[in-house]
Amino acid sequence: MKSFKKFLIEQSQSSINPQYGLDYYSRQEVANMNDPVHMAALDIHDAWMERNPKADYNAHQHVHYQALPKDEQEKDIAHLKTVAELHGSIPVPSTHPITGERLTTQEDIEAAHSHAVADEFGRRAHEEWRAGFEAKSGKGTPRMKSAIDESGEEISVNINVPWDQLHPQWKDENYQAGLAAHEAFKKHIL
Repeated sequence: MKSFKKFLIEQSQSSINPQYGLDYYSRQEVANMNDPVHMAALDIHDAWMERNPKADYNAHQHVHYQALPKDEQEKDIAHLKTVAELHGSIPVPSTHPITGERLTTQEDIEAAHSHAVADEFGRRAHEEWRAGFEAKSGKGTPRMKSAIDESGEEISVNINVPWDQLHPQWKDENYQAGLAAHEAFKKHIL
């Protein structure tokens, strides 16, 4: 865990390497794939591509992690940083979050903890996105996205709303992003 935090601190302070004239990501293009942080970020990006079919508006993001622009790679690393913080700060539950029944297996306990981390990640990610969107577009500016209603019809919904008012489909997208990031964290960092 300390090495991950140290890595993030070092990278946030990295600048052009005078010896090579390249930033960290360019110098480490091949070495990154042996780095656990970048391996986890690659998994996060791959999970995003699975959840978001390629279309005209996102085709530039449907590339291998190494081919992403630095700012897009940094988003995946930021997701990893958030779940690392949440993993350590959200208590491991001993009871089922819905039924209240005592959790008896390690698998159930880990799944409940991942659920709690992913749920909080989704809420934070949405509220951070809203703050940035409203800073650029103005407070209360609608951001319309398509969603599927209860009858299976495609509808247009405003996603620039507080988390508790967000359409369930878009809550689930944020939750799934958190779940993927938490799984990548557990696989590559822990």
